[in-house]
Amino acid sequence: MNEPHDMQGYNWGYTVQKVIYAIRMVDGITALIIDGENYSNPATWEYYNDNLKHLKDPSNNIYFNAHCYFDKDFSGRYKVSYDYDGANEWTGVMRIQPFINWLRKNNLKGYVGEFGIPKNHARWFKVMTNFLECLKRNNLKASYWAAGPWWKNYALSIQPENNQDQPQLVAFQKYLTR
Repeated sequence: MNEPHDMQGYNWGYTVQKVIYAIRMVDGITALIIDGENYSNPATWEYYNDNLKHLKDPSNNIYFNAHCYFDKDFSGRYKVSYDYDGANEWTGVMRIQPFINWLRKNNLKGYVGEFGIPKNHARWFKVMTNFLECLKRNNLKASYWAAGPWWKNYALSIQPENNQDQPQLVAFQKYLTR
């Protein structure tokens, strides 16, 4: 399930454990990507998801998935200016660090399934570059949000327009690996 949220009183970890066992009855190979409560927000990961460290996978092939945006409300909507958001070039590193710390402390594997910046605000590029350098140093892979022709004028889209790559893709390409 993508970005579970508002589950007060519901045991997300219990449900995930049942799903892991059910999947492993038919597939013992595929990596399982587990999102966390509170929209998989890395800044609040331990508070909402510390119980996920107890999940058992017979195949030992679980990745925990955080989604990291750099705007003030963590939404990826970037509704206000960089300055009003209170952002700085280290915002992305500060946002992802609690997730990295939790993974390291619990000897677990992680993944960043969503991150993105608007193409029309140059200062966000330094935030993204520092964020990607941090991921690289910590051996974490990530997926950029979003691509595809259906996004049209969406500010975060990296879908090429008129055969031209979007500036976010140009900045991100340096970190692409096979």
